[in-house]
Amino acid sequence: MAGIPILDEQGAPAEFGREQVQLLKRKLAQHATELSAASARLAALTELNARLASERDPLKLIDSVCHGARSLFGSSYAVLAIGEPAGGASVMFSTSGLGGDADAPARPSMDSGAMGRLMTTRKPWRTSLAGAQPINAGLPDSYPPASAFLAVPLSSLTHIYGWLCLADKHGADGFSADDERTLLALGALVGRVYEDSTLDRRGQEHSVRLQAEMANCESAMSKLVASEERFRQLTENIQDVFFVTTANIAETLYVSPAYEQVWGHPCSSLYDNPNAWTESIHPDDRERVRVETRWDAGGTPANGSIEYRIIRPDGAVRWILARTFQIPGEDAVPERSVTVATDITERRQAEARVKHLNRVYAVLSGVNALIARVTERDELFREACRLAVDSGGFRSAWCGWYDDSGQLNAVASAGDAPALLPRLWPEMGATSHGDTVFTRVARLNKPVICDDLGVVKTSVLDLQDMIGRGHRAMVVLPLVIADKSVGCLTLVTDEPEFFDDEEMRLLNELAGDISFGLDHIGKAEKLHYFAYYDALTGLANRTFFHQRLAQYANTAQRSGGGLALVIVDPQHLESINDTLGRHIGDRMLRLIGDRLSAVVGDANKVGRISGEHFAAIIEGVGQEAEVARTVGAWWKQCWDAPFIVDDQEVRMSATCGIALFPNDGSDAEALLRSAHAALRTAKATGKQQLFYTHGLSEGIAAKRSLETKLHQALEQEEFVLHYQPKVAVHNRTLTGVEALLRWQSPEGALVPPMKFIPLLEETGLISQVGLWVLRRACADRARWLESGLDAPRVAVNVSTVQLRRDDFIRSTSKILGPSGSEAGIDIEITESMIMNDIDDSTGKLKTLRDLGVGVSIDDFGTGYSSLAYLAKLPVMELKIDRSFVASMLGDPTALTLVSTIISLAHALKLVVVAEGVETEEQARKLQQLRCDQMQGFLISRPLSFDDMTAFLEQRCRRQ
Repeated sequence: MAGIPILDEQGAPAEFGREQVQLLKRKLAQHATELSAASARLAALTELNARLASERDPLKLIDSVCHGARSLFGSSYAVLAIGEPAGGASVMFSTSGLGGDADAPARPSMDSGAMGRLMTTRKPWRTSLAGAQPINAGLPDSYPPASAFLAVPLSSLTHIYGWLCLADKHGADGFSADDERTLLALGALVGRVYEDSTLDRRGQEHSVRLQAEMANCESAMSKLVASEERFRQLTENIQDVFFVTTANIAETLYVSPAYEQVWGHPCSSLYDNPNAWTESIHPDDRERVRVETRWDAGGTPANGSIEYRIIRPDGAVRWILARTFQIPGEDAVPERSVTVATDITERRQAEARVKHLNRVYAVLSGVNALIARVTERDELFREACRLAVDSGGFRSAWCGWYDDSGQLNAVASAGDAPALLPRLWPEMGATSHGDTVFTRVARLNKPVICDDLGVVKTSVLDLQDMIGRGHRAMVVLPLVIADKSVGCLTLVTDEPEFFDDEEMRLLNELAGDISFGLDHIGKAEKLHYFAYYDALTGLANRTFFHQRLAQYANTAQRSGGGLALVIVDPQHLESINDTLGRHIGDRMLRLIGDRLSAVVGDANKVGRISGEHFAAIIEGVGQEAEVARTVGAWWKQCWDAPFIVDDQEVRMSATCGIALFPNDGSDAEALLRSAHAALRTAKATGKQQLFYTHGLSEGIAAKRSLETKLHQALEQEEFVLHYQPKVAVHNRTLTGVEALLRWQSPEGALVPPMKFIPLLEETGLISQVGLWVLRRACADRARWLESGLDAPRVAVNVSTVQLRRDDFIRSTSKILGPSGSEAGIDIEITESMIMNDIDDSTGKLKTLRDLGVGVSIDDFGTGYSSLAYLAKLPVMELKIDRSFVASMLGDPTALTLVSTIISLAHALKLVVVAEGVETEEQARKLQQLRCDQMQGFLISRPLSFDDMTAFLEQRCRRQ
């Protein structure tokens, strides 16, 4: 208040007093503002200091400092960079006031520009250039430019860790000295806090490492203790014996408790005398072990193993496997010797047992191989005995066979059995000495074992002689076929108690294999019989007769003589089977075989070469007349007299074909072929006997060749369809086409149907070809429709073979598919085909009609159909045979027949088609007779698909 005058009680000038008061108020307000700012800064510093003191996360620490400093000093933005004292690129940084995460600021460098100098000088940097160019502070180019900066180092007393930079203070041209002092103090505080935090973190990391190392040490110690415990338990509980001695075996350092169990002596004996273990070595092995182990000469200098026997105090003999290992010390000189001794007694016994069993396995294997090649019983017995002695090590082996009376007969033997059998044989007879080991084996079908011949109770004679020869045990094994003993195998050995359970299992298997071999040989003999003889008649079958015929032909060729082959086909055997039964037919075949054998005079010249064909050979004949006389005589003796079967007389006849050697064949196959050809021709012509001629085979060969070509034609699609139009008689409009099968042979010629269709029907191939025709007709009609043509219905001829097949309807329906009547397919069948099985045919034709398929009766008038049946048949059309059409103009009878057929068809509401119309006169006559449709050369010849397509196109243009 100095300088202000004191007013007197009269009052000073009013103006003067108010100015002084206003001045005082302004100063007081300014001081209050500064005090408030100082108080706010102090509060902010206090809060920031508290966060610094409590924050342990370095990233959160620098974020708090950066945001707090910017807020404290009111700068535009703040940047903090901090790292290790070594400097270089910043490890961590934080910014405040530079935007969000979407536009993250670039990482600043700690040693660039003014910031780098600050790191070097450790002095704060404050600058301000109001109104001038922005200052280069060394921050990234992406940071906003500024005209005022304040930066301080973040340091402790000893290290500088980074810097804190503020840019452009709000409401001022620059930062003040107080700002610098305050920020410098804050930087020092942050440096110390960061250092303390870093040291604390490193201390914690070091502590963690120390704890981990301590844990590892404790784990290692625990494992070491556990390992020592396991080793102790191992050495104390394992059955192997551990010896640890000095390298020269002068002192025992350790011996495991198993020593007492294996050797039967206390461990202390080894500590007193390191070589005490050698006192138990078997006398037979002692010298060998001494030489190899050198227990009396300082021990062996190398690793090794040895097997030997010891004798325990209780007298038991044990086998030992000892393995010695030298433990080197300094300079690689052996310091200790470790020996592991294993009791291998059981292994040795098992090896001996395996060796023992391998002998039996060798016999078993040999017998199995024997079965595959031996074809005679005695040879199998001889080889089995030899194998038992040579491979099985048995002293003696012999085999016996029971005859029909039950007497056992010796068949084969090996070893010293020949010397024993004369003494033992009285025992082997089934009736000689009552109940013996051999009779028990035959009765029980079980083996009889004599484990010790010295104590066995048996009536085997001269048992002492067997024992004197070194025989100790014996077994008798039954040889069983179909649950019946047919023989026995006896084995004698020089080892008592030889035949234990495992041994007997193998020996029973051996006896079973021998029994199988015997059964196989017996069946092979039967199979051999059946392979060469007919089971029903007992005559030679085709294979064996062929061989005999070849032999006779070879003999005739060498001698220049004649030979005739006669193949006989008895008639009506099938009807006998059907009427009297198959068993009567079989008896008839046997009787025919017997009669033929009797009349021929030698059954070896007669054979049954197929189901109903017999064959006979005539030797020493040359001319046909001579053969004819012989065969005629046979016929009288064989077929004139009736056969008596179940007190019934059955008369038979036969047909035969005859071929002569060498004219009709130079070998057996050619003779059989020629005789068969003659037989087929004889049956076809109704002759009783027929000699072969060359024309027969040529015709048959041509027929077979044509059959082969037809198969190839179907596979290679050589068949083609031609189409012949059908038209209305009155106006010649197209009403349909008939599909006609043709064969385009590889030679280029078009084969007419009459040359191959009969053979197709005979071989049954017509069924496959018929299906092909149906598929092709459907496909061709579909192509006409796709071309936009008015495709007519297509009639397809169906054969008797096709119609009789059970799958005819199913196959036809599958080809027509879902289109049914829209497929535009009709079928043509002959009237005789229908009459063969009227009921079956009617049913199938009705099914076809329901599928939309029209049915025509082809060649009507040539068969013997019933008008009653005709009225019931589901047909839509009758086709008059071309023979009637061709002759009706010159033959009144034919004309009357044609007129009658047309009238009959109309009466039955059927369409009539005349086939084979070739002249206008015929067409006019048919029109007069009111025939509906016609087809023939007058309208068109059969046309190929392309020509028929052109025909349809022409018709379409006319319309």
